[in-house]
Formats: sequence, structure tokens, C-alpha cells
Amino acid sequence: MIIQKLDFIKEYSKKNNLAKNGLMYWYTISKSKNWKSVADLKADFPKVDKKNDLYIFNIKGNTYRLITKIDFDKKIIEIRFIGTHSEYDKLNLNQKKTRNNLNMFKVKNK
Repeated sequence: MIIQKLDFIKEYSKKNNLAKNGLMYWYTISKSKNWKSVADLKADFPKVDKKNDLYIFNIKGNTYRLITKIDFDKKIIEIRFIGTHSEYDKLNLNQKKTRNNLNMFKVKNK
């Protein structure tokens, strides 16, 4: 798979060293795969969740969340969000506007 926005992982890992190993594990597995479907994805990441058009991965025992958009036909994974579980909980992924504007790993507190 082709990973887009890999710099998100690099930047987040610099600021959140505890997330680094989990994110690099996800990256190493994902880049080496050629998933054709959600079933293929779940064979490697059985706990991945799908919310609308996004895929949510638990990182480091669910301490962090990684949100991606995956195009199985084009073999592209776009990283949309990396954050703590509590930052993830602040997102309203039911709103299309929120889903479309996920483009970094920072969430502003309200």
C-alpha cells in the first residue's frame, strides 16, 4: 500500500515518543500489504473500526488513534488524524464537515 502523509507519523512521533513504536509498527505492516478489501485489512488489524469512509486504528493498546482513508482499488492509505484517545473522542465523525477537515494530528480544545 502507498502511505500518504507519512510526515504526520514522523512529526507526531517526535512530539509523542510513546506513540512512535506503535505507529511505526502500523506503518511497517501497512506499507508491505496489498489489501483488496476490508476483510484483508482485518486479517492484519482485527480491531480496526470503520466509521463512514474512515478507518480507525488503535495504536499502543488504544492509547492513541490513527484515522485513515483507504482506497483499496488504488492501494492508497491517506493518514487523516493521529491523536490520543481523548482527542479522538472530541471528534464528531458523523459530521461530513469534520471528516473532510481531518488533516493533521492536532485537535483544539473547546
